[in-house]
Amino acid sequence: MVLTRPLHSAEEVKGTDIATAARSQIGKTLRYDPSYRALDYPNGDVPIEGGVCTDVIVRSLRIALDMDLQRLVHEDMRRNFSSYPKNWGLTRPDKNIDHRRVPNLKTYFKKNGYSLPISMDPQNYRPGDLMTCIVPPNLPHIMIVSDRNNSQGHPLVIHNIGAGAREEDRLFEFKITGHYRIKDSTKRPSTTGIISTDEKPSSQHKKATGNPLSPPTYTVGSKHDGGTLSGIARMFYGDSDQWKRIYEANRRIIKNPDIIRNGMKLKVPRIDRNETLSSRVMKASPPTIPLRISH
Repeated sequence: MVLTRPLHSAEEVKGTDIATAARSQIGKTLRYDPSYRALDYPNGDVPIEGGVCTDVIVRSLRIALDMDLQRLVHEDMRRNFSSYPKNWGLTRPDKNIDHRRVPNLKTYFKKNGYSLPISMDPQNYRPGDLMTCIVPPNLPHIMIVSDRNNSQGHPLVIHNIGAGAREEDRLFEFKITGHYRIKDSTKRPSTTGIISTDEKPSSQHKKATGNPLSPPTYTVGSKHDGGTLSGIARMFYGDSDQWKRIYEANRRIIKNPDIIRNGMKLKVPRIDRNETLSSRVMKASPPTIPLRISH
């Protein structure tokens, strides 16, 4: 018997998005394949039919949050290579594999303030949380906490531990080495230089643009934007569906909305705050989902 937990907050809604994205891989990722592969960059992936435990995480965060761990980890390793584990004898970052290694993800998550205390209380684990553990004898592993519980009320986990993506009752089966939660602040719009129609322009914005009414300019790749217009829209507006506003304002330099490059300077149109907030509330505050029982 599996129970679906009721939702209580916008943060849990976002966590449920991660769990849902992970669950969408069940039936598609059918095997565990640790083979080294050359990947596209950014947003590179191995074929969906295979992969390892970290690939479930990478795909889930891209789907749910427009968050590209491949690029984020690679860029951080380029800047701070010495702060990452040296388990593999590498002398420089490798964008094909670094984000697919559990110790590297643990380092990145900790550096970005996602770490939470390790607990044996199942109530401390929310949908979308990430857990690392050791599978005997000494294999690092990572799982996503599901929004579904077992009959005792303990969360299930979604992971690929050897036979493809699965949702299983294995929360405390292995020694836990890390507990992480992608904080809501990483998904909120940036306040730096952004002006909604009901705000007065700051002196900093006037100085930067020379015109207090001109839209601010954003450099692609300067923050955790995921390398996509939807990621930039989520960062500025709190709503990835607003990407078309940015595209329409930059048609002169964006020929294909699916392809943007690091270093591009894009205009970010002002948007009525009430309109943005209303769309966010509709998405982030659904009614409580009743318990469902599946067999």
